[in-house]
Amino acid sequence: MRNRRMIITISCAALATMVLVLGCVNPAQEQVLKGDNFFKQQQWDNAIAAYNKAIELSPELNTAELNTKLTEAYINRGTDYEATSDYDKAIADYMKALEMNPTISVAGLNTKLSTAYTNRGTTYEIKGDYDKAIADYSSALKMDLGFTNAYFKRGNIFLQRKDYDKAIADYTKAIETSPGYADAYYNRGDTYSKKGDNANAIADYTKTIELAPKTALTYDARGTLYANKGEYDKAIADYSKAIELDPQYIEAYNNRVDAYLNKGEIDKAIADCTKIIEINPNDATAYLNRGETYYKKGDYDKAIADYTKAIDITPKLALAYYKRGDTYYKKRDYVKAIADYTKMIELDPKNGAAYYVRGLAYSKNVEKVKAEDDFSKARALGYQSY
Repeated sequence: MRNRRMIITISCAALATMVLVLGCVNPAQEQVLKGDNFFKQQQWDNAIAAYNKAIELSPELNTAELNTKLTEAYINRGTDYEATSDYDKAIADYMKALEMNPTISVAGLNTKLSTAYTNRGTTYEIKGDYDKAIADYSSALKMDLGFTNAYFKRGNIFLQRKDYDKAIADYTKAIETSPGYADAYYNRGDTYSKKGDNANAIADYTKTIELAPKTALTYDARGTLYANKGEYDKAIADYSKAIELDPQYIEAYNNRVDAYLNKGEIDKAIADCTKIIEINPNDATAYLNRGETYYKKGDYDKAIADYTKAIDITPKLALAYYKRGDTYYKKRDYVKAIADYTKMIELDPKNGAAYYVRGLAYSKNVEKVKAEDDFSKARALGYQSY
């Protein structure tokens, strides 16, 4: 009895080995077993080679079960290729998997195939082949209508192509299949904003904030829409929240500067410009904006200092020369104003306004011929605002 119990308790692995030794498994079946072992170890190259060898040795083994294993091995290897940015090989494996099993409906495989289509679509999108990407995302949805990611990704391409209605439709589907999908609400809001539908855009940004309350970008985006409506207090509140969440968020500071200026709160605007400069001392635009704010306050010397700093950082910043020229003009230093307007014209020779203001400076400097010549050039360039 003791010997009998020992025989019964022989492990499955040992039994399989005995079967192979006794020759009960033919070579094709042996390849299938090897493939299964490689599959479990996620050795996709070896698994695929073994399964294909089994089919080569015994074509009758190409059953639905083996076909499914082989398909999944291609999908998994494709995913590994994609993770290493080897997109051509990823596409090749996804195509092989889809070629082998384009419509198979084994439990769970439709979702895997939708994933394969979506992964291949993402690969095409990264490579800039947007038509093929859209086709793959659409194929993913044919396999699984609830595949949220495919709606979202296809919507992103439609948004990029400015096909706003289709983008909105896809984001809406993504939201229907996944009601807590904050990114879908945000992107739909962004699309509504680009269509000029501020009410729906604000509603979507608000929903995004409910779902993801610590995302600075959404507060900034909603703040900009409030600012566009002239609701500067709401805009400032949103910009301030964005800054609270991300104290290095320069764009939110810049937007709040504009809102403060529209409210006439110049000192607060200056403080924000100064903060931007603290974050990035080489931000020429920050110096330009603070200079303009000092100009509006009537503090011309500080304005000139900031415009000069902007020019030091970016010597070809034409607008800085224009603004500094205006400030010199206000100080009645017409020679320096003329020099800055001249530099502006060198950098932007088709700017009619620059010729016009230089003409004014020449006129103030009692250089009438030069003034008339500049006025004539301004008119020739289509500048008629005088």
